[in-house]
Amino acid sequence: MAKISISKDLILSIANKNSKTYVKGINDKVNALLTASVSNLATQVSYISLENTVLQPVNELFSDSMVDNSEFVYVLGVESAQLDLNTIKKSKIWEIIKTRAKIAWQSRKYFRKRKRKRRKKQKEEVEPLNIQFDPSKYTVYSLTEDLQRSIAQYLSPTSIVYQGNNKLEILGKEDFGPNVRIIIYVVSLVNKELKYYAGKRKNPFINLALNQRYLKLKAKKKSAGKNFIKVMKVFNALYFNVNGHMPNQLFLESVMCNCPDDIFVGDDFYKVFIKVVNYLSVRSLRNTPSILNEELTIFEDKRCGDSGFGLHKILSTISTQEEQDV
Repeated sequence: MAKISISKDLILSIANKNSKTYVKGINDKVNALLTASVSNLATQVSYISLENTVLQPVNELFSDSMVDNSEFVYVLGVESAQLDLNTIKKSKIWEIIKTRAKIAWQSRKYFRKRKRKRRKKQKEEVEPLNIQFDPSKYTVYSLTEDLQRSIAQYLSPTSIVYQGNNKLEILGKEDFGPNVRIIIYVVSLVNKELKYYAGKRKNPFINLALNQRYLKLKAKKKSAGKNFIKVMKVFNALYFNVNGHMPNQLFLESVMCNCPDDIFVGDDFYKVFIKVVNYLSVRSLRNTPSILNEELTIFEDKRCGDSGFGLHKILSTISTQEEQDV
């Protein structure tokens, strides 16, 4: 990863970049795509419908701290006790063997045919999918695979849809724009809680605790002010440039929510950012509570991953840069 010069101008340009219109445009397209795809799939699979599904952003989208290298990551929550039961009963080893990446390009001939038809007929119905639906054996993985096929019908021939276990990844310059990567995880919706299937016999579901996360972020935005999200955006951008990948957002949000409100206050954003950097540089993160569960630290809560080393790298880089400027 190439070294970058962390200047005041760079910090301010990241903090002040407004991409809300762009992000909303992608969100609207994803929502429209999933609405059409779920409606199509629901004609043959009784376990899914618009009434029992929820689409929820989970990464930087969740906190409005998207930057240039952010991916659009969502979870599609499906409420079905039988689907959950079928999934739990499936052998983990069998699912690992079954995992594979499928590419929407296999349907190119179909897409070309449909495109020619469109020239003659403006409104056209999507052809029904040929699905083998066995209510006793249909799992989250089966649903993800069929959802992939349904989504592919609404995309251009150049778009690609990968599938592995309960994860879908969509790449499509023509449909969404260049360098846009959309990731959708199919998860369980139980009593308004979104739960990720972890493939274990004991405690098979991991609670994503998005309600707890939302309330924490909402309270922090209100108490810390507008600079809080700007600081998050800058850390996201710098983390990617220094480490080559985005930080775990649960880790970063936990750290930022644990910072005192007063260090986010000020009209000069660059000075505010340096105050946050200086605060974190002299504080241990060891006892930082998880944004998902205050009884666990960010190192005890596996959902927070481990972005500590990467965060330390950018703090060191900024400190070194500050010393050189002096």
